[in-house]
Amino acid sequence: MSEEEKKVYLEDWRSAKEWGGFLYSIERWERIAEVEKIVCNACKEICLGLREEELLGLLAEGGMKKTLKEEFSEDKAKDARYLEYIVVDDVLLLDAHREYGGEVTKELVRQMLLGKEGKDIDKRYVDRVAGVVRERQRKREEETERSVKELVGDEEKAKSKEEKAKSKRGRKGKSASAPSEQEEEKKESEVEEAEQGGEVEALPVEVGGARSKGGKKKSKGGRKCFKIHRRVLRWTKSPEKIKEEWDKGSEERWKGRSLEEIKEQKIVHDITGVLELLRSEDADRFFMDAGKYRKGGSERQRMVAIGALETGGQRMTGVVEVGTFKDGDGCPVVYHLRFKPTSIGSIGDVINPGVVEASDVGRVDEGEECEDADKFVYPKGVRFETVKETGSFQIVWKNPSDTSEVLRRLIVYCRPCVI
Repeated sequence: MSEEEKKVYLEDWRSAKEWGGFLYSIERWERIAEVEKIVCNACKEICLGLREEELLGLLAEGGMKKTLKEEFSEDKAKDARYLEYIVVDDVLLLDAHREYGGEVTKELVRQMLLGKEGKDIDKRYVDRVAGVVRERQRKREEETERSVKELVGDEEKAKSKEEKAKSKRGRKGKSASAPSEQEEEKKESEVEEAEQGGEVEALPVEVGGARSKGGKKKSKGGRKCFKIHRRVLRWTKSPEKIKEEWDKGSEERWKGRSLEEIKEQKIVHDITGVLELLRSEDADRFFMDAGKYRKGGSERQRMVAIGALETGGQRMTGVVEVGTFKDGDGCPVVYHLRFKPTSIGSIGDVINPGVVEASDVGRVDEGEECEDADKFVYPKGVRFETVKETGSFQIVWKNPSDTSEVLRRLIVYCRPCVI
């Protein structure tokens, strides 16, 4: 063996020895086992602590990011409907757990499930997540303290009223000061009502043919432009009229459907009030981009949001699907709108572009008359209102004869927080 060959051999041997020592390091494998246990426990706590719609949102958000990523190889891991594995520094995770505790570790794991890449998780990011968790805990403590103070205040007011009532009953006859005491009690009562009324939002206002509850009206500057295709507007009509129009139409999938089928489909398709949210400036907080594709000669875009539909004493969780194409002026036209009941196990199909494209309507008549979303008004006799809250948007359909009776309720949930 020449000196040169010997040198190469020794370098290879030294490298193999170092790599072997790394692979068979007991300390390293103990550390990995500890990190795996921490991550598995965090996943368990996350999944068990979420409501069904929250878990759907978590899986949909992470799965959507994975699906839209550029494929790096020819493997079919995506078809398994799992999030791809990520490579993350085990020492960093273990140090974060020891320094900040389980809540921060759990949030780090949640962000990984939401699609955070391992290369983006460094010490700076860990500190940032820890700050978010601390702020969240601080707000929670403040809210708890505020609730306790309000409860104590209510008890003190009730006690004060009771003492005054006893004192009043103990007096004999009417005193000259009685009228002033009655006025004082009346003023206190008015103050209490005003304090309670301060927590109630502004009175309902008319928005797009609906009554909208949700504080101050926003300017139209931040609102988005949308048009509604006739095939979407059709579902706002009576079941008999819907069946008549579908039977005369060109879409084979809807021809010949029974009236009972039409009634069932109307429940999940007649949700045009969702456009009030879709047009708002914070629509991206609720809807996630599900990608674009070409079909039937047009480029189509799809958006989905997690929701729940309450009707007939039942509650279904699923996704709100929105399909659009752009007209000649570049304005998005909503040609597909539906609530799709979805289980945890089938969320992969709902967000898979290939499955969606295959099931989408073949051709949409882009020349059909469309209506501006801001001019949409439900047919006479339909009573519904929209209610916008911090983490959700609700559309409530009521009985026109008895508005205390809720016929249907669609709740659209805000997307999970990505740090």
